[in-house]
Amino acid sequence: MAELEAQLGNLSITNDEPSLLDASDAQEIMQCASKAKDEVLVIVLVGLCGAGKSATANRLSGNIEKRRAQRSAGPVTKSCGVACGDSIIVLDTPGFGDAGLGTNATAAAIRRATQEADEAVQSTGKEARFSVLYVASCASRLNTADLEAMVAVGFALGRAWRNSACLVWTHADLLEEASLQEFLEGLDGDARVAADSLRGGHCLLDNVSH
Repeated sequence: MAELEAQLGNLSITNDEPSLLDASDAQEIMQCASKAKDEVLVIVLVGLCGAGKSATANRLSGNIEKRRAQRSAGPVTKSCGVACGDSIIVLDTPGFGDAGLGTNATAAAIRRATQEADEAVQSTGKEARFSVLYVASCASRLNTADLEAMVAVGFALGRAWRNSACLVWTHADLLEEASLQEFLEGLDGDARVAADSLRGGHCLLDNVSH
């Protein structure tokens, strides 16, 4: 973990890096922001590859076509994408754990995408209010890769990101009759500390029902 922190400590983004959001994404953000009164809620989805970020984006925005969720052994979202619902913008980011991207590059992509979303909102004269959802699967609980990803998110979005972040557990259908509290009681050690550090609480997402 200390090695990861040392590596990410030099994380930087320059203006000559390519845009993470394409023109249609920026246009969609601006259209959504123009309809808002004052603030625009931008929900940033982060987590490991295959955790269910795209399925979460679809559920939040009610838009099943923007990011088609897939069951796959490899990464699905290799770029950042946008889904706009009623008064919210959902920013679906690349997942940590993609061997072709790397932790540092993934963190940089998340930071760059949030900056671009903020700039698109501000261009309409509105203010963006960011909220982070860390997406994890009930199938794997919180593993070492998740703990490392959470450290990286801190370097991408600022160490205060945990203060209002929510932990979304996908594949809640796997819990069958178990409650969320019973599931959380199964976490221990560093996993439980990490889960409790997200002050926005926990919620379950059933990937089967709609």
